[in-house]
Amino acid sequence: MIRFTALFSLTLLACTSFAQSSPSTAALERNGATVTIEPYAPNIVRVTLSTIAREAQAAPGYGFVAHADGTDWTHAINSEGADIYTSARMLVTVAPEHRRRPGGKLPDTAKFFSGAGGGVDIAFTLPDGTPLTEMDGWSMAALNQKDDTLRNARGIKPEDLPLYTVSRVSFFVIAGHTPNEIYAGYRLLTGSAPMLPKAAYGFIQCKQRYSSQAEVLAVAKGYRERHLPLDMIVVDWFYYTKMGQYDFKPEDWPDPAAMNSQLHAQNIESMISV
Repeated sequence: MIRFTALFSLTLLACTSFAQSSPSTAALERNGATVTIEPYAPNIVRVTLSTIAREAQAAPGYGFVAHADGTDWTHAINSEGADIYTSARMLVTVAPEHRRRPGGKLPDTAKFFSGAGGGVDIAFTLPDGTPLTEMDGWSMAALNQKDDTLRNARGIKPEDLPLYTVSRVSFFVIAGHTPNEIYAGYRLLTGSAPMLPKAAYGFIQCKQRYSSQAEVLAVAKGYRERHLPLDMIVVDWFYYTKMGQYDFKPEDWPDPAAMNSQLHAQNIESMISV
């Protein structure tokens, strides 16, 4: 399981896709599983685990625009055999193989209930050792009757992946001293979302319904005369000649362009319901 401390950190799940691993990626073997440690910034690291090596070394799925960057990260193996990745902002420790928690011995049949792998323990801390989060004992369940994966496996094609209870475990950890640092890391990974037009954040007037151009302009005029805020007005349905037609009934909406010009002159945007 993954545990967090009160320090700011974010774990962002990421589906994997089929791709070669980045040169910045470090692939490790742990108890039958492949573990990749992939830095994206001094305070951002991606971890992917799978008993299927190509899955563990795959790139993030859709929605991620950043590229792995191992600049200013170092790798060392300590005296106990743990792999340690260090930057100025974070320290990632992947425990050595066959680490077991006290009293954690499991029977041979446990692989069908507790996972086929021997477990992977990964700790994320600040460089001074202050804990951020920890993954304790990840594993994948084998094909079995209990979860019905064995029977369902008969229907897959030879090129398909085997079926597991857990297969595409991939997540980012973003560390920061403030929420803004977390958001900055999120933006690095997914890109910046554009802001909506300013009027969309204001007051939008709508009702069922305004039946004519004259009525819309009269409502807008009334708001301004009473000094009430209005940023957008919605022209709801039945402005068109027939359902689904993108036009205006000329007898009720003689000049939509002129209507918009008058609204814009009052700093009011228009929206139509389609």
